[in-house]
Amino acid sequence: MAFEYQTQSIIESFELQAMLGEGIAIHVYGTTWNGLSWLSDPTEALAVVNDAFDTVPDLSFSGIQIFSSLSSLGVGMAFAVVDSVYKNRTYLDPDEIGPLRTNIALALSTGECGLHLTYDDVVLGTSKSAS
Repeated sequence: MAFEYQTQSIIESFELQAMLGEGIAIHVYGTTWNGLSWLSDPTEALAVVNDAFDTVPDLSFSGIQIFSSLSSLGVGMAFAVVDSVYKNRTYLDPDEIGPLRTNIALALSTGECGLHLTYDDVVLGTSKSAS
């Protein structure tokens, strides 16, 4: 059994109860790289996905993480953006979710990333300080 991911984003739920303070979570679930959902050497995939996220307007981040599993339960792979900042803020307003998600999808489907990467979903989450 492989990792199971929700088939639809829950982008309508903007408050992440588990996060403290402000933060933006960006995850790309159900990914394959050249048809593989587990990579013994993810170096190329990380570099290409990082380059794709570099093209997303108004988004900055410190890196890309890959989550990959190979076990008796199956295989699975996902990517996460580390230390996301959008429009110089560490939170998203609800009206920014759609455009950011669209720009991420465009970045992941074009160029070298679009040639090698497939994915099921891009999930965005955010929390904002009450102050």
